[in-house]
Amino acid sequence: MAVLLRSKVVGQTLASYDRIAGNISEAERIRKAPGFIAQAVYEGSDGVEAIEIWESSELYRAWDNGFRPEVDQGLAAEHLQIEEEMVNIYNLVLP
Repeated sequence: MAVLLRSKVVGQTLASYDRIAGNISEAERIRKAPGFIAQAVYEGSDGVEAIEIWESSELYRAWDNGFRPEVDQGLAAEHLQIEEEMVNIYNLVLP
């Protein structure tokens, strides 16, 4: 079952996001991840927020297990923490 992941980093700026994501080559790596469908990152009212869509929670977790330590290290260097929520997608329409 497809899942939607909502993430928020309160207090993060877009410049901070670019620094961390660029340092770990996130865009290049996530595009190649099995099960990855889409990602959107945007500036929320109190920090940077993102949504991701994955084919399944198992494929997301497999990706995250290898990727999260680098993200957490980048966030910790800037004294930030990520908040996440995952929900099952009932209906997904793609082009």
